[in-house]
Amino acid sequence: MSRVLIVGGGTAGTAAAEECAMQGADAMIIDRLEEPEPPWASWPDFLSSPEGQGRAVSGPVTRVDACASVRGTEIIAVRKGEAVASNGSLFRADSLVLAAGSRFEPPVAQGLRKPGSFVLDSAARYKELGSASASADRILICGEGARGLQVAERLSVRGTKVSLMVSCWQPAKPSPPVLEVISDAARARGISLVTGRVHRVVGLARAEAVIAGGEVVPCGALAFVPRRIPVTVPLAGLLGRSGGVMVDRCLRASVPGVFAAGGCAELDGSLPPGVALDGEARLTGRAAGANSAGANVRISAVRSWCLTVFGLRWSRAGPDATTCGSLGMDLRAIGRRWHEDSACGLVYERNTGRVIGAEVVEPAGSPSAGLGCSASGSATLKSLAYGCTGSSDISAISDTARLGLTSWSGC
Repeated sequence: MSRVLIVGGGTAGTAAAEECAMQGADAMIIDRLEEPEPPWASWPDFLSSPEGQGRAVSGPVTRVDACASVRGTEIIAVRKGEAVASNGSLFRADSLVLAAGSRFEPPVAQGLRKPGSFVLDSAARYKELGSASASADRILICGEGARGLQVAERLSVRGTKVSLMVSCWQPAKPSPPVLEVISDAARARGISLVTGRVHRVVGLARAEAVIAGGEVVPCGALAFVPRRIPVTVPLAGLLGRSGGVMVDRCLRASVPGVFAAGGCAELDGSLPPGVALDGEARLTGRAAGANSAGANVRISAVRSWCLTVFGLRWSRAGPDATTCGSLGMDLRAIGRRWHEDSACGLVYERNTGRVIGAEVVEPAGSPSAGLGCSASGSATLKSLAYGCTGSSDISAISDTARLGLTSWSGC
């Protein structure tokens, strides 16, 4: 029986352990936390109850009943067949799965420590914000846009007045028509979306306003939603642009016998290059666990992502135009708002018409738009405009592709 060592007991780590058990391997999880935290994706659910003590319920639940684990131990170095802990302990195994997750990038602004200012970098901070929001007349949410939308929605349901100031988007900024649909849905809930960055938090005894772009924005409380970046695991191998472990489509690192999954991994050969895998922790954890036990599972180079907010489902497959442009890729983007609650955007190569990115926003209860086919790496504007074999209803994508054909020089 092969022995697999899994570094990290979060979503990716437990999924890897489950898969190891199914493959007949003996797995052990090592985690730096004494007690397990709820999945990161579920933390906004702590804002749903008036006391901020609601139970986090979203996201898949994973269980590992027969897996050995060591808690409260941090791994500081990984080599072929072994891992070194901060207390000097040495763990050996036939293969290793790194699933250390991601960490929060601390926001940069003066006055962040003032009372009434919350940096949402733990489940406990979400609970604190939930409790404080009951007495705040208006809460200003700043920072990461996609997660900020979820925070704003949870607070608005409770009747709290909310504004969202977006300085970055993870995994990518929505195209103009998609952002328009999302913004209108937010406005209907009394939430205003603006673009900007907080430079300073001001107030005498507590946070009373922020200075952003030379303007003073009053608020009763302030919540920062920080970006997440991969946890850097010291490894005798290649690291990605953000410090994560670079892996191939089998989740293999450059060190033999080492695999990585979830937020601490970056995919080589993805579109765009070096995409972090924190949005697909369970999927990549299962693949890494299977491969560490001797399987040969490959994941797609086109990353997908989905967020449900304000009664809408915002889905993306592949990169956005802004990211591609920063990499010097010769691409075009086409998008349109088709209905009050739906829009689509496509990113395609200027010369060939090959579609490498697609996103759709639509009502949450509608059938899926088949983005996997749309940004599979082989789809073109022509193939999408006149049907994609094996997909579900993709009328919004087809209509957007036909719109792109009218201006594509290669048609």
